Amino acid sequence: TKKTKKQKRNLDHFAYVHGDDVKRVKELLVI
Repeated sequence: TKKTKKQKRNLDHFAYVHGDDVKRVKELLVI
């Protein structure tokens, strides 16, 4: 679980840094 939490935090940071690009990536991941 520690690793998952860290990965999520990294994703959130990535989303904060890259903004709209990440929104598209997350949409792709959801599909």
